[in-house]
Amino acid sequence: MSGLPNLSLQAWQQTLDTAVAAQPSHISVYDLQVEPGTPFARKYQPGAAPLPTDTEAAAMFAGATLTLRRAGYEHYEVSNYALPGHRCRHNQ
Repeated sequence: MSGLPNLSLQAWQQTLDTAVAAQPSHISVYDLQVEPGTPFARKYQPGAAPLPTDTEAAAMFAGATLTLRRAGYEHYEVSNYALPGHRCRHNQ
């Protein structure tokens, strides 16, 4: 999950590298969404520290796509990546 409090681009890349090294057939990448009215939203405001900025969050998404595609994963649906032949049926 990207966009978490205090998550740096470097730490996010390490997470991606660790995931790729584990060689799963499918990876879902979700960006934290702060929903109004939730306890989390009362503690954290979108775009305010310690959450990543919108620019950093976009860079995390782009980094995930680049890293996973280079590792042979196909990007399908908004948040999903799979090795050829391993797309999740309910996500299509």
